[in-house]
Amino acid sequence: MGEAKTLAFALGERGIHVNTLSLGGTLSPWYRDAIGRRAQDAGVTFEERIAVETDNIPLKKYGTPSEVAVVVESLLSPLTDHMTGLNILHDGGFTRAY
Repeated sequence: MGEAKTLAFALGERGIHVNTLSLGGTLSPWYRDAIGRRAQDAGVTFEERIAVETDNIPLKKYGTPSEVAVVVESLLSPLTDHMTGLNILHDGGFTRAY
């Protein structure tokens, strides 16, 4: 993120925006498979395993690839015309820093 801030300052006068996206747990196909294996090893259902793993996330869920795509699409839209050096946390509220 420090590098992104530095680049935002260096490239801003050229009209180049530098923003970052930090992902929390995202249910990609391979991550879904890994959770399935952990559930099987623990002798619980997939849903029970997800509930345990997301208990410390305020929204009580992992993100989906389609949700991530919407954020990326937003970063490429006019929404960010006056934003640079920004880090978007897509983690369901897990990160508690300001």
